Amino acid sequence: MSVGRMRRVQQWLLFARQWHLVDATGQDVWVLGKKVANYLAGKHKPIYHPFTDCGDHVVVINCKDVAMHGFNWKNQRFFFDK
Repeated sequence: MSVGRMRRVQQWLLFARQWHLVDATGQDVWVLGKKVANYLAGKHKPIYHPFTDCGDHVVVINCKDVAMHGFNWKNQRFFFDK
């Protein structure tokens, strides 16, 4: 492969939307939410700009097993689809 083709492939990978699989087992809800929001907005990419849609796709699994501090489970209501 020539240098021009390699650079084109690297640039294509930079602009392409990727899929991220996040396991929420034992994760803090608020930290996980910030991480997922950054992936959805594309803030982890070097080409990020607030007016462009450069975010990736995110799939979160095992959402029913998240962790919360203190008595937040008793004070807040969360609904999960089964």
